[in-house]
Amino acid sequence: MVHKKRHGRGVLVAMDGRKFEGAYVDGKKEGSWVEIYADGRKQGDYLKDKRHGLWKETYTDGHSEEGKYVNGERHGLWTELSTDGARWAGKYKKGEKHGVWIDTRDNGEKWEQIWEDGVCGEIKVQILNPF
Repeated sequence: MVHKKRHGRGVLVAMDGRKFEGAYVDGKKEGSWVEIYADGRKQGDYLKDKRHGLWKETYTDGHSEEGKYVNGERHGLWTELSTDGARWAGKYKKGEKHGVWIDTRDNGEKWEQIWEDGVCGEIKVQILNPF
C-alpha cells in the first residue's frame, strides 16, 4: 500500500475460490493479469484499471476466446473456438458483437450471422463440401 492505495504485484483469492494475480499502480490494475474462475481462466493486460489489449480466455469445457479490449470493452476482431468444432470469427464494437460473424466447421458447413449492436439478425448456412 502506498498512500492507502494498493501498489505493486499481488495475488487476491476470493472466498469462492476466484484468484486474481497482477499489479496495481496507484490503486488501479496495471499491466499483465491472470484471473482464475471456477469455469476457466482469463489472461491479458489492464490499463488504468480497465482491460486493454489482447486477452485470452479459456474455459474448463474446452471453449476458448481471444481478442482485444479497448477501454474495458471487447472491440475489434475476436475468435471463438468451441468444443464441437465451431470456429467463429467476427468483430465487437463497444462490447457488443457487430457485423458479420463467420463460423467454419470441419464438415464443410459455413455459417454467417449478421449482428447489430449485440443483436443477431440474419443467419445464413452454406454447405461448402456436401460429401
